[in-house]
Order: sequence, then structure tokens, then C-alpha cells
Amino acid sequence: LLDGPHPLPTIPPLTHELPDAFRTALLVGLPARAPELLRPAMELVLRDAPIRWGDSGTDPAVIMLVTHVGGDGIDRCLLGWSTRWDTPMYSTLAGFVEPGESLEEAVAREVFEESGIRCSEVTYRGSQPWPFPASLMLGFRAKGLNSDINVDPNEIREAKWFTRAELAEFGEFYGETDPTRPRLPRTDSISRRLIND
Repeated sequence: LLDGPHPLPTIPPLTHELPDAFRTALLVGLPARAPELLRPAMELVLRDAPIRWGDSGTDPAVIMLVTHVGGDGIDRCLLGWSTRWDTPMYSTLAGFVEPGESLEEAVAREVFEESGIRCSEVTYRGSQPWPFPASLMLGFRAKGLNSDINVDPNEIREAKWFTRAELAEFGEFYGETDPTRPRLPRTDSISRRLIND
């Protein structure tokens, strides 16, 4: 399909859901001409994210679930609603690793910058390739040392601590018809794996 001359696709309005065929093609590998064919779609998805075209390597990114036990003894996790989403989709916090920074330092820095939460006990949980923009998402869990949230309004619309019972009331990423109901990340994402653990 992608080995001959084909017109570039017409891109619909911004969507945060990649079609299954497109996602599958990215994960299994594509012919040499694929970047030319897929560039419009990749630019669409990355409109509000850092684009690092031309880098030959993989950009490491950290994604983390921060937990905190409140004064009531109930365990809660910190999730944020990104400014890129119109509907309330809450996810784990994430960000790129800076040069000269360890993964654990990146987790602590990103969590603090995005939410004002200091954290410790950073532990690795798994990884997921993320083709935009050639990233490797490295998943972590961490313990929050404080509970007062102070979001970066340029990145996070809202961040909250949620109990397991509250998360059980969330809708799913796909198929939720109530635009006001909070929803969880896609089931095939590392963010959702971290939440479900």
C-alpha cells in the first residue's frame, strides 16, 4: 500500500484518537516513504506537543502515577486533565527527560512542575514505544510527599487526587457519550496500565 506513489491524505479536524490501522502501521514498521506519507497526520497529533523532527535517536519520556495516603488513611492517585483535551480525560503526568538528568530526577521534576507535588520512592514499572515524536515512554510510580496541588495552567487544566472508588465511576476513553463525565486513558496505554496496577 505504501510502496508506490500515493497522494497525501486529507487530514480531518484535530482528533486525539488515532485510527487503529494508523496506530498498527506505526507499531509494526513502515517502508522508507512512510514518513512522507504520515507527516501530515503526525503533525496533526503533535500540534501542541514538542516536535523533534530530524533527531536520529529516541526521545525518552517519563510517565508516572503518583500516590499519596491522606490523613484519613485512604490511598489516592494524582491524575491531570491536559489543556489539549476539551472533555475531562484524566491521565498520569508525563514529560520528556532533559539532557544530563536521570529518569528518577525527570519524574520528580515533571511532577513538581506540572502539579506542585514533591515525590520520592520513584520505581520503574514498564515502558511503551510512542511514535510521536519517536519517544519511548518509561513508566514509573512515585509517592507524593505533599497533597496541595498547584498546576501549571499552560499544561494542566486541572489535577486532582482520586480514590479507587472515584476512579471506578469514570467513563472509558472510547464510547463515553456524556461530555462532562471524567474518563480514563485508553486501555492500551501505559498510563492506563499504571492506573490499573
